[in-house]
Parts: sequence; C-alpha cells; structure tokens
Amino acid sequence: VIPESIRQRLREAGEPVAEGVAVAAEFLQSFETMPEKVVGIYVMPPSKKYYMVEHLLERTGLLHRAATAVS
Repeated sequence: VIPESIRQRLREAGEPVAEGVAVAAEFLQSFETMPEKVVGIYVMPPSKKYYMVEHLLERTGLLHRAATAVS
C-alpha cells in the first residue's frame, strides 16, 4: 500500500517519474539507518524499464557498493 502522502507527492510533481525515482531512492537510503542489516532488495521497474533500476541504484550509491562486493 502506497501511503497517501507519497501519492499526493507524485500527483503534485512536475516530473512524476523523476519524483517516483526520488521516493524510491529515499526509501532505499533509509535502510542504512536501520539497526537490522538489510541483506538484499528486489526492485521491480514499471513496464520493464530496467534502465530505471540502474539509475536508482546509481543515485543511492548502491550500484557501486554492489559492484565492489562482487569483485
């Protein structure tokens, strides 16, 4: 369920897609302050727009961390 405050934020945004990415980035970044460790995430882009996942992970810094964790 998407909270009404987020739905309102998206409705009022001049660029709803960019705002949606911003909301998702804020959500992912909030994991860093959790006392429990998050060991994985599953991101489902709208309409098979997989490039958005890369953009989101770049924006949060998670793409770089994932790349260095694998190597």
